[in-house]
Amino acid sequence: MVTEKNRLLRGNVEEDFLQKLRDIPIVDLALKLGISVKRNKANCFKGHDVASPSLNFHLERNFWHCFGCHIHGDTISLVEHVLGLDFLPACSWLAENWGYGNPSKISRRNRRPPSRPKPRKVLPANPPRCGDSELYSWLISHCEPVLSNVGMKYLHTHGISNDTIDRFKIVEMKNPWRAYRAVIKNFGIERAIESGLVTANGQAPLWSGYSLIFPFFCGSKIEYLQARRLPGVSGPKFVTPRNIEQKIFNTNAISLLTPGMILHICEGVPDALALESVGLTAIGILGSSSFRKEWVDQLLPFDLVVVPDADPAGQAFGKSLKTAFAARSKSIRFATPQIGKDASEVIYRSNNAELS
Repeated sequence: MVTEKNRLLRGNVEEDFLQKLRDIPIVDLALKLGISVKRNKANCFKGHDVASPSLNFHLERNFWHCFGCHIHGDTISLVEHVLGLDFLPACSWLAENWGYGNPSKISRRNRRPPSRPKPRKVLPANPPRCGDSELYSWLISHCEPVLSNVGMKYLHTHGISNDTIDRFKIVEMKNPWRAYRAVIKNFGIERAIESGLVTANGQAPLWSGYSLIFPFFCGSKIEYLQARRLPGVSGPKFVTPRNIEQKIFNTNAISLLTPGMILHICEGVPDALALESVGLTAIGILGSSSFRKEWVDQLLPFDLVVVPDADPAGQAFGKSLKTAFAARSKSIRFATPQIGKDASEVIYRSNNAELS
């Protein structure tokens, strides 16, 4: 939380690294923290504004403010308040979840300049790694199929059919701690850490509570995972492997298309699964900050239809894709649901009528 101690600690992190953390899109962060944002507004994480949302997000300033409890701040302070962390742990949480490595704890004012300044090569700190396909596949094979009412209810109310659940091998994890112990026993602590599925010190699983697991297949191999935590667990709703290079969901669909065919680009895995459930070919991108320019070449041959959520995060998602493809003189189309909805809700409630 913001205290005098935290203000002193700010001097222990490089200013350019801090700015990098402050530039993380505020709405993307809010969504990752489990805050449901609609039209730049949300109910405050303190729970005092059930009747009317009082938490506001200012996209241009990348800033948040609650008119109910009169607290505000940047991305770092949002993590401090929501997760109850001090300044440096909040910076570390942001850095790890956005693949930026760990913030330096060396204070600039405590450095002694060298007697003879030398040019210094700056290397990226802890760049994202490739995932552990063998470990991910083992984990999925040892999870149960989705049988619980809470898991099936989530999938069905998001327009995801039983056939799609089976086809994409969606599973449920009832006890992450039991899975954690099994992974450590079979693969060892070092490999578990490298897989990104446990904390940086290897002492705990990356998330707790019941969750659905969405595997990302490339051919027959699982190259990435995403967990959807259910129900009502504090913290991020979606969890991905720590410091592992993010992937496109359902890349196998791309290999089945011929140039000129329609490919839907969705904001997130559930929307892509919902479109697949009604016979539309779709891939999922994990938010506006996740799309990488090197993916453009892979998608250029197709008739691209972007399906963003109808909220501020969806606007940012659509803008990032439009910019990326415009740089290659590629036009893309948009199929945006009604304000406040996402594609999976549309499919569940109106059998795809609003995306036609």
